[in-house]
Amino acid sequence: MKKLLMTVALGVALTFAASAENAFSNLFGTVRMEAGLKGIVTTGAGSAWSDDFDFPTNRDNVNFGGGFGLFGHAAFGSGSVRYMNQLEVNLLFNDGIGNSITNFFDGDDEKGYLSVLTLDIPLLFGVDIDVGKIVLSPFIGPVLSVPLTGTATFAGKDYDLSCKGVNFGGTVGLGVGIPVGPGQIAIDARYAYDFTETKMKVEDLDGTQTLYRRGGIQVSLGYKTQLK
Repeated sequence: MKKLLMTVALGVALTFAASAENAFSNLFGTVRMEAGLKGIVTTGAGSAWSDDFDFPTNRDNVNFGGGFGLFGHAAFGSGSVRYMNQLEVNLLFNDGIGNSITNFFDGDDEKGYLSVLTLDIPLLFGVDIDVGKIVLSPFIGPVLSVPLTGTATFAGKDYDLSCKGVNFGGTVGLGVGIPVGPGQIAIDARYAYDFTETKMKVEDLDGTQTLYRRGGIQVSLGYKTQLK
């Protein structure tokens, strides 16, 4: 009975997928599906401390981080300008306001910084534009962000940070696809900004702490191949 139910469920799922594909094809024409992997470099140029941690001795210097991501890209239509969606799952290291806040305490010999591991899930809306063999992809979209874990270091002591909620933000940017081999080199530059502030539990402190609002430039380099 279980095998029969699984077979029926699989058949229903495949039928639904085929129907959805046909619906998209009828609505948009040709559907081109791609998937890829990319490396990411981030800066916290637009980040700012929350009022709870905005001490006079803080300096909002630019920090650098990095990470990697997986993405799926769907383009609809067969002309030189096509509507596109791109769903990404990005893991970012040393993200946020990060590692360059100095003089957290009074005195030039004291330094403090944060290092946060963040999971970002952007959903991009835009167009693919053929310019010769190169594809330009301007885009905009919402971002769901989860600060997973991190470390706060103040006066030489480390404090663990743990997730206490999710953030919502947005991003805007430009992607470039350059044909190489069976797929394309994928390059993009974007500005991302959280509409909500990052809240985390800080070791040895009671309750949830509101730390910073994230914003900055992200540049990525990857490779994508056509699935269909």
